[in-house]
Amino acid sequence: MAITLNSYPANIDRSGAFNVTTSLTEDASHVNLRIRADIYHEGIVKATIEKPKGINIFDFANILKSLCPGLLFARDSGDIVKTGTIGANLITAWSVSSGTWDTFTSSANQITSAIEASTDPVFLKTNDITMAVGELYMLYSVDLATSGVNAPAANNSLTEHEWKVLEKNKSVLIMPITSGTRQIIIGAYGGELNFSGTFYCYKITTDRLTVGNSLVPYFCKFTEVYENAAGVTQTGATSLTNVYRYVPGRGDDIAFTNYVLTGSTSRFANKTLRNNACKFFTISPLEYLVSFFSEYVELELFYSKDGGAYTHTTHPICYEGWGVVIINIGELMASVATSLRIYLNELGTPATISEVLTVYPDTSQIDERVVLEYDGIVGGKEYLAFEGKKDISFDTVRKYITGSGMNKKPLSFKGINKQSLETRFKDINNASYLKSLLVSEDVKKLESLYAAPTKVTITTESVRISNSEMFTNQLEIEYEY
Repeated sequence: MAITLNSYPANIDRSGAFNVTTSLTEDASHVNLRIRADIYHEGIVKATIEKPKGINIFDFANILKSLCPGLLFARDSGDIVKTGTIGANLITAWSVSSGTWDTFTSSANQITSAIEASTDPVFLKTNDITMAVGELYMLYSVDLATSGVNAPAANNSLTEHEWKVLEKNKSVLIMPITSGTRQIIIGAYGGELNFSGTFYCYKITTDRLTVGNSLVPYFCKFTEVYENAAGVTQTGATSLTNVYRYVPGRGDDIAFTNYVLTGSTSRFANKTLRNNACKFFTISPLEYLVSFFSEYVELELFYSKDGGAYTHTTHPICYEGWGVVIINIGELMASVATSLRIYLNELGTPATISEVLTVYPDTSQIDERVVLEYDGIVGGKEYLAFEGKKDISFDTVRKYITGSGMNKKPLSFKGINKQSLETRFKDINNASYLKSLLVSEDVKKLESLYAAPTKVTITTESVRISNSEMFTNQLEIEYEY
């Protein structure tokens, strides 16, 4: 009996779907045969789903979406890029864990040579590392070089999730489900290894309650479950997955792989700034957040102002797989008159891993301009500006009690701001972006002076996307007083 994962998400993906089957057959000793899926996040099971044999698709997207806090860090931080925080490197030494190596030499966290020509299993281990449930660790090697038949794979010594093949400058996440001491293990069951590299293991210390996160690290454990002839519930084979990263996006006309940075055509997770549906307004400037996703760890941010030479003094470390470039008049947009261009490289190499994203400024002054920020369909923040009208009203929701003289007395009052927004005729070419705005669950109105955005509710239920005549769209929003 065995469990097989026929299909599964990419390492960073908006999909949370797995196709899982079991070779076990139902008989008198295996009644009500089913597969149980345990979804681990922050080291504990956050949800369990069971499906009978024959129903192979497990889709965890809605569960995972509920676990993503989104971006929570304060505005006007002075930073150019946000990627979270980490502790110190925890790898101080390497030694043989099992097998016989033809060659093994190391110094501190560097493996200078690890060679095994045979197909015998061989593994190396780090010094002891103390981990706790709820923590998350990131392993990578910026200079990994491998020429053997097999590339080394990594896990922790307790094998709490599936092995993950190592790639140069790409992160491997480790999620402990028990507290205690273990080692990082690298090697291969099939031997035939020849590699070297300097390795780093960091505890991710990003405060999810104040900084937030753009994705959800998780892994799954699939288990065969059935009742025996006596009616007693039994478990059979199990299968663990890698630690995946789920991005709460709803899809696009191109595959999500295009939004995971790997090459010069890979995209930042933003459509409205890329396609010039929204500009950066220099009158009462606001702050925009441009998200990106990548397995690459050490990066360089290149930016150019007004078509000038590129500067690349900012070197973000993409710890968990997400990052945000902050578009702010105090930093990247300072002194920009015509355009700001940004793209990302791997640090220290000429390898470009993103598109060139161009943000255009707008110097026009409008009596009432409202910019809405919302969660887009590709997992990042999107922006749309409304300049067509100024119409704000204030309503109160009142509850009363009846006094002794049958007169009304106040019990509670609650104020609600209502505002009408309208596009302009020139915005008809961008009307299709209103679709993603109306289905977004998190919409905010950006405030001047970089105050915290105001969470709003869009009460409009339909908009016009195209027409043979000129048209505008009116939207109604509500927000607390």
